[in-house]
Amino acid sequence: MKEEDVLNPEQKKVLENTEGVKMVVSGPGTGKTTTVTYFLSRIIKREKALPEEILAVTFTNKAAEEMKKRVEEMTGERPHVSTIHYFAARILREFPARGYSSDFYIVDDKEQFRLIARMSRELKLDKHPNEVMEKLTLARNLRDRNILLREGLEGFYHQYLAYLREQRSIDFDGLLTWCLDTLEKKPAALRSCQARFKYLLIDEFQDISPLQYVIIRLLAQGWGNLICVGDFDQGIYSFRGADINIMLNLKKDFPRLTTYYLERNYRSTQKIVRAANHLIRHNTRREDKPHWTERKEGEEIKIKSFQDARKEADFISSFIKSEVQRGKSYSDFGVIYRVNTLSQILESTFSGESIPYLVMGGPGYFQRAEVQDVLSFFKLAADHRDANAFNRAALVLARMQGSSFRSLKANGDLMEAARKAKESYIRQLPGIVQDLSSRSSLLEIYRLVLHYTGYLNFLKKDKSSAGEKKVDHVEYLEEVISGFSQKSNCLGDFLDFVEKTGAASPYHDSVKLLTIHSAKGLEFNTVFLAGATENMLPHYRNQSPEEVEEERRLFYVAVTRAQNRLFITCPKVKKQGKGSRQLSSPFIKELGLESDRNPSKDETSIRRGGMVYHQQFGKGEVLEVENNHRGEKEIKVTFPGSGVKKLNLEYAPVETDQ
Repeated sequence: MKEEDVLNPEQKKVLENTEGVKMVVSGPGTGKTTTVTYFLSRIIKREKALPEEILAVTFTNKAAEEMKKRVEEMTGERPHVSTIHYFAARILREFPARGYSSDFYIVDDKEQFRLIARMSRELKLDKHPNEVMEKLTLARNLRDRNILLREGLEGFYHQYLAYLREQRSIDFDGLLTWCLDTLEKKPAALRSCQARFKYLLIDEFQDISPLQYVIIRLLAQGWGNLICVGDFDQGIYSFRGADINIMLNLKKDFPRLTTYYLERNYRSTQKIVRAANHLIRHNTRREDKPHWTERKEGEEIKIKSFQDARKEADFISSFIKSEVQRGKSYSDFGVIYRVNTLSQILESTFSGESIPYLVMGGPGYFQRAEVQDVLSFFKLAADHRDANAFNRAALVLARMQGSSFRSLKANGDLMEAARKAKESYIRQLPGIVQDLSSRSSLLEIYRLVLHYTGYLNFLKKDKSSAGEKKVDHVEYLEEVISGFSQKSNCLGDFLDFVEKTGAASPYHDSVKLLTIHSAKGLEFNTVFLAGATENMLPHYRNQSPEEVEEERRLFYVAVTRAQNRLFITCPKVKKQGKGSRQLSSPFIKELGLESDRNPSKDETSIRRGGMVYHQQFGKGEVLEVENNHRGEKEIKVTFPGSGVKKLNLEYAPVETDQ
């Protein structure tokens, strides 16, 4: 289709001039992908650059393929679209890093884990490999050597790099560090790359790290054509080293930067957009941006509290079944939550109600490796002949004792063969199983498994974010078992429940269950934001001012996934049955649902020539007051040091300064 038939005025402005450095601030649902696709297509169609002279960087391979496909459909050409890691590898094949040849081997995450685990043992480093990997990633992406010094990892890191070089190998983060090193230390490499790429486009720019940014900045110094697309209000990856300040401060590095705003939301109703705007303006690390919709007012956002998570899940499943009976599809519904543990009760409830569902972005709760490790002892207690459960349980004991694992093969009685095994961890298993089998309480079995194995304490040694999640998953299993025990204490019944809940849905038409991070970029007709409690949003581990702002951005992302209906649900009690009471997320009040206007703002007192105060820009003089095409009052204000700003009083944090 022609540009004029597809693009709105704001999108067309982006395409008017393809030259120079641009930042496109694209709020949720504002047609970012369409704009980017037409931008690249215009460059190719108007022969401003050959496809191979364009470098477009995305953050996932899936997004890269989608962008290439859409541009090819419009132009018949495929520009170079890739992740920045793929681009870095390509550069290093052509211009080998110092101490390397072009045929280096790329170490994946699993291989990196095994290598760091082995080196940690040899060097007697008292840190879990996951924690080491996480700190190395942060230190390199933030370009902050102090992280290594604080964690006592600098010496380890240099030995790790030396070993990789000996093996002619580079890990994923190393692709970026060596790419930057090559561009900085080899002028010919930099000149070649700068000359080759006439246009650079960076998608999801709010998620860029300082390391990635320096690479992009060097490349942009060639032809000077750079377009950065993103939304600082959707930056949710600081744990990987992303820094939204790069986007907010881009003008410092590129003084001639032109900023465009994609402001029209095509996705959500007016009530949802208004609430999202009201919420996010509580953050200080951001800039005001226009964000509106011409869609209908829509239904009220519904906030619902329930006695516990079971009642919450019952409501969600009942509502979905009722709507499907009225003609809706299961795929119209997305249930979003902060952490993976919250999916379990939804999975079991949906299974019990025969609602097809799909857990996106990872395995379901009962399929997680750490949960399966604990459940292997339950399975073995129920059936001593279960060879798969036996070997998994034996592997757990071997890991706890630091022993090498050997699977046991027996034609006859597994337990009898285990008693005669050479390995001590295998010999102790029959006694553990016998004790577990004699217990009549599921909770007692759970606690004895942890007692005999020390598994939970083992997991707690991993201080990485991934390790903390594994601890949460195993600890949450006690809550799951406690809730089930109120119906039945039969081991067989519990394992049937686990198997039924864990069964993968074969249906394409299914309810989607996913974390907020996995929901980024998706949309649903109806969204349930489940488990919206004070200790989940913001998460209890993220309580510094900067962390709370990122948690608020997560809440914002969740809210803006909804097209027509949004339910925010909160269980009042933390555990099923008896448990501590909990409050709803403080972010709910920040949605401004009681009043669609800012009560502290007296718009009638804002006049031309008057003074106003803005939370970010300070005191300024009002130059103009007018209504826009939607009947909303807008003002132009000149702020000393910040220039003239156009502000929408519907959303801007301003008040009169008498």
